[in-house]
Amino acid sequence: LDGKLVAWMEHGDARTRDGVCAALAGVDGKLAWTWIARGLRDADASVRVACADAAAARGGGRGGSSVVPRLRVLVHDRDRTVRAHALAALVALDPAHVVNAADDPAAEVRLAFAAALATALPSEAEADLRELIDDRDADVRAAAWTSLLALPKPPAVRAERAARSVRDAAPQVRRAAVGALEDVPA
Repeated sequence: LDGKLVAWMEHGDARTRDGVCAALAGVDGKLAWTWIARGLRDADASVRVACADAAAARGGGRGGSSVVPRLRVLVHDRDRTVRAHALAALVALDPAHVVNAADDPAAEVRLAFAAALATALPSEAEADLRELIDDRDADVRAAAWTSLLALPKPPAVRAERAARSVRDAAPQVRRAAVGALEDVPA
């Protein structure tokens, strides 16, 4: 099957290359990382997304570090979906070095960044999460609250901000922030 995957990756159309990247998530060996790395350089955004997802699914095992530099580049890709998926893959492969995307113009990238901060070091995540719980997009605010609640030590301002966020116009934000209300002194 390795030979067929290589041939499809080299000569297939974008949907075929996309499918090969998805299949590479379950293929063992260095060959898979080589072709994931190649797919991360593909001209088609859907192939870059599929290969970023395959890298995330494979995790940080042997060979994963080889694609981290390319994922760092893709976090600044012209396509917002590629940026979001590259950020998620980068977090799966190198969670100690999350690339800041709090000011990305695309809400889906800021959302991926907010979700990624749940696995970041609390000292690095707090400032970004405090910024993201006031984001203009409701889904980003909700993801930021979810990540903030996942941190092992709650920031001092969490309860104060939660009291304000449980009155947010967006129900997903209210639902996410309500968990922090237990911090409010009686």
